[in-house]
Amino acid sequence: MSIIDDLTRVGAFYAKDHLVLTSGRHSPVYINLRVIAPMLRLVDDISYNLMRVTPAYPNVIVGPETMGRTLAFALAGRKLRSPLALWCNVAGEGENKTASWPIKMGFEKTLRPGMTAIVIDDLLTTGSSVKPVVDLLRASEIEVLGVAVIVRRNPDVTAETLGVPELWVLEDVNGGETYAAEDCPMCATGQPLRLRPGHGWKFAEEHPDHPSVLAAIH
Repeated sequence: MSIIDDLTRVGAFYAKDHLVLTSGRHSPVYINLRVIAPMLRLVDDISYNLMRVTPAYPNVIVGPETMGRTLAFALAGRKLRSPLALWCNVAGEGENKTASWPIKMGFEKTLRPGMTAIVIDDLLTTGSSVKPVVDLLRASEIEVLGVAVIVRRNPDVTAETLGVPELWVLEDVNGGETYAAEDCPMCATGQPLRLRPGHGWKFAEEHPDHPSVLAAIH
């Protein structure tokens, strides 16, 4: 069974549907990997697969809140020589996002120039959440070995576009195109909108007479 099969089984992955993403764009694919956080066996299986494809001896594994934190700890537990597992906060929107260390944790005091790091996250769409983490580490003169993710939505996002030596991806998603509501082919055919998970409920509140909304509630 593939990771996508596992994610579908636990309600973290929906495909061939009509969903609204956090951005407000529509897509036939919705991925919410946060729901797996309390599923320790599944997180452990995923960390095992990540362990197999990533370097054996990083000094630090860092993930952005929230799932990046969970995955950093899970992967660090799989690695030899017990790398540090840290997390950071990411704020802002799109390409304007910035990363910072949690003020009360003092993580920056544990870092030394020349250390090596892996950045880890659950979902890669544009790279806007992992790029500031990479920048944060490089500001401390940490060598970033690469970025590791469970699922990549957009195959055009590569190690080169992220500005890192390596990108490790467990699963690529096919057919995960996104559309502005006015250009959505599913809306054009009146395909019922899934209200949840995702933000279909918000679209329904704003467009109560839309054919896809009416089809969903009747």
